[in-house]
Amino acid sequence: MDMNDYIISTETSKQCFMNPIGRNGFADLPCSMGFFYGDNVNKEAELRPIPDFPNYFVNDLGEVWSNKKYNGRPSGELVKLKPYLNQKGYLNIDLFTGGKRHKKKVARLVVNAPPDKQVDHRNEVKSDNNISNLRLCSNSQNHMNMISNRGTSKYKGVSWHKSLKKWRALICVNFKSISLGCFEKEIEAAIAYNIGALKYHGEFARLNIIERQP
Repeated sequence: MDMNDYIISTETSKQCFMNPIGRNGFADLPCSMGFFYGDNVNKEAELRPIPDFPNYFVNDLGEVWSNKKYNGRPSGELVKLKPYLNQKGYLNIDLFTGGKRHKKKVARLVVNAPPDKQVDHRNEVKSDNNISNLRLCSNSQNHMNMISNRGTSKYKGVSWHKSLKKWRALICVNFKSISLGCFEKEIEAAIAYNIGALKYHGEFARLNIIERQP
């Protein structure tokens, strides 16, 4: 397996120019890295260097590019690299430096995540690495936004208490369960969870979708 396995195409549908000052009338257009796509600058698509990995770049769309010389490809020819899914469903990319291959999560490259932080996908779509869908978080905050595995209830944080024969609402805070009460109706427990999630989880709260009752 080599770097060519991860290249989509060396001929992209939008021609890329490197250091285009004085070429095609782009001299006065702003671009942090000097990369352009076609005739228009898309600020979302501006490339920025990936720290510690020369000749690799990333943009806010979640794309990873390289102008690294490899297998006869001249240095400076910019190509978009093809990510692949890891076992947990996140997109990875392989970066090469110093003769070694390094597996990196694309999401972490997009936000330049420090080692002590995780990256949360706001919409829980693990392959959506647009920067607008990503935010830095702690391990506990990342768990707050997870979609729960369905048990006895269709709602997150709600389960059937056999001995009490009621619906119980529980919420996890700092990896400890807090009881939010027991209720006759499942929907009441779901509402209680939503209130607790807003209180304890804040912006990372994943709320139950509750249909209006007749």
